[in-house]
Amino acid sequence: MQVILLERVAKLGQMGDVVDVKPGFARNYLLPQGKALSASERNIADFEARKAQLEAQNLETRKEAQALADRLDGQQFIVIRQASDGGNLYGSVSTRDVADVATAEGFTIDRKQAIIRTPIKTLGLHEVEIHLHPEVMAINQLIRKKGIKYASADFRFLGSVTPVNPVLMAWHKSPVRNIDDVKKRVTIHSCSGTGSQTFIMPSMLNAFVGTKFKLVCGYKGSAAQTLALERGEVEVQSSAIISWNARHADWLRDKKIFPLVQVGLVRDKTIPDIPLMSELVTDPNAKAALEFISSGSPIGRSFIVHKDVPTDRFAVLEKAFWDTVNDPQFLSEAKERNANIEPAKGEVLDAIVAKTLQTPPGIVRLAAEAIQAGRKMQVKCTKNCVIPKKKK
Repeated sequence: MQVILLERVAKLGQMGDVVDVKPGFARNYLLPQGKALSASERNIADFEARKAQLEAQNLETRKEAQALADRLDGQQFIVIRQASDGGNLYGSVSTRDVADVATAEGFTIDRKQAIIRTPIKTLGLHEVEIHLHPEVMAINQLIRKKGIKYASADFRFLGSVTPVNPVLMAWHKSPVRNIDDVKKRVTIHSCSGTGSQTFIMPSMLNAFVGTKFKLVCGYKGSAAQTLALERGEVEVQSSAIISWNARHADWLRDKKIFPLVQVGLVRDKTIPDIPLMSELVTDPNAKAALEFISSGSPIGRSFIVHKDVPTDRFAVLEKAFWDTVNDPQFLSEAKERNANIEPAKGEVLDAIVAKTLQTPPGIVRLAAEAIQAGRKMQVKCTKNCVIPKKKK
C-alpha cells in the first residue's frame, strides 16, 4: 500500500515522500495517528496545495520540541519502586511512570512519547528516549533509589524489626585491613548486579572516598559471593551485618573477615568502631549524597500497609507487630539464631522516608553520576558465578 507522509517517520522517509508500507501498518498506525494519508491522486494534490502550510507548522512544532529537548536532555528522574535485596523490581517501570515523574518535575510529556528500549526491572540508572517530535529526541535517565524502595506516599509503616547496615568485609588472606588500604591498591569486590547494593556502595566509595574497588559482577546471590571470597577469587564482599552475624559470627570472632566500612545513618551496635560511609568525607555535598544512598538502612526489615487501611485495623496490626517483637519466646529464638532484634516505630520510619524524598535534585544527580561511573570499574563474573543446586 502506498501512502504520502505528513511528517518524518523513522526508517520510512521525510514529509511529502510517497512510500510503500504494509496495509496493516498503514491502517493501524500511520493513518489513525495522522502521520500519513493514502497516496490517492486527490490526497497527493491536496498535500501539494497545503505543503507550504504544513512545512511552516512542522518548523514551529520542531522549534518548540527542540527547546523542550534542550531542557530535558540529560535530566535524571527518580521512580520509587519496591525491590528485592538483589535489586530486582517487583514489577517494572512503564512509559506511564516515565511521563508521570517527568510531568511532576515540570515537563509536559505524554506516555506515548517515552520509549523504553529494554524493560526496566532492576534498580540503577536506565536511559529512556523521549520522542518529542519526529526530528527531535531527548535522552533521560531514571534512578531508582534502593534506600526508599519500601515506602511511598501510598504506604504507612507498622514498624521495623531491625535496621540493616551493609558492611564491606575483607577476607583475611587479602592485605586489606581498613578502608585506607583500598585507596592505595586495586581491590576486587564481588557484585551481584549493577542495581544491587553490592554494586552501589563500592561505586559510591570510589567516587567520593577515593577507593579503588574493581567490581566483579554477575554472582547469583550472596552465597556465591561468599564462596568466591573463601576461594580468593574476590577480596571484599558487601552484605548486611545482621547476615554476617547470623551466618559467620565465628569468622568475625576468629578474624577471618575484617569490616572496612558500614552503610547507614547510625553505626550498628555490634561494630561501633567501624565508620559509616558518610563519615569518611567532609565535603557537604558528598556527605549528603552518601547519606541519601544510606537512607534505606534504618528502614531495615520493615512492615508496611497501604495508607487506606482503616485506622482501627492499622492499630490492630501495629499492636500485633509490637507484641511479636517483645515476645519472650520470639526474642529467645532470635538470640539462638544470632538474629538482631532492634525494633523501630512506624512514625520514625515515616519521617526518614519523608526526609529522603525531599533530597535536593542536585544531590540525587550527584549520587546517580557516582553510580554510573561505577560501571567503568566492573568486569563480568566468568567462573563459579552460581552455586550448583544439590541433586535430590
